[in-house]
Amino acid sequence: MKIATPLVLASLNLLLVGVFWSLIHINHPDAAIVVEMVLVPLLLLVTLVFLVRDLIKPSTRLHALLALLLSGPSVFLVSSIRLR
Repeated sequence: MKIATPLVLASLNLLLVGVFWSLIHINHPDAAIVVEMVLVPLLLLVTLVFLVRDLIKPSTRLHALLALLLSGPSVFLVSSIRLR
């Protein structure tokens, strides 16, 4: 079984959100800002591009929906950047 690209990217993005929260808790704010302001939004944008592409294909639609669910925390983190 082949795994769709947005599923891999969304998992990586979820991992980056975890890295962000761990950097905040171990008191490394400079590194956390880089993850929050650069890496997560960029990877989220790439994920969404592939997600739309795979939502169109019936064979990868289920993977794309799962990737959409996994992207929830990243969307929340990126939207909290804009609300500050």
